[in-house]
Amino acid sequence: MASFRKRSGGWRAEVARLGVRDTRTFATKAAAIAWATTREAEILASAGGPKCSVEMTVSEALRRYKRDVTPTKAGQKWEELRLNKFDAELEWVGEFMSDITTD
Repeated sequence: MASFRKRSGGWRAEVARLGVRDTRTFATKAAAIAWATTREAEILASAGGPKCSVEMTVSEALRRYKRDVTPTKAGQKWEELRLNKFDAELEWVGEFMSDITTD
């Protein structure tokens, strides 16, 4: 869904589709509409593709997150404990990330 706003110096186009948000400013409203239409089509086209470009299991993703992101946080110790518990107790950690759905 696209929306357009008049701004000082041009038109702002905002696109929100399938959880993807993008915005740009243009000199004319026609340019903003053209970009928004194209951008929405790109988002919809990419939605049919693979959900995850790298095949990894949930367990591998949790371990990688723990290794790369958790050390940068103030609550590193507690987050590591949570991630270890998820990895040990969730029955679906062996499934591939691309196979996981909201259900």
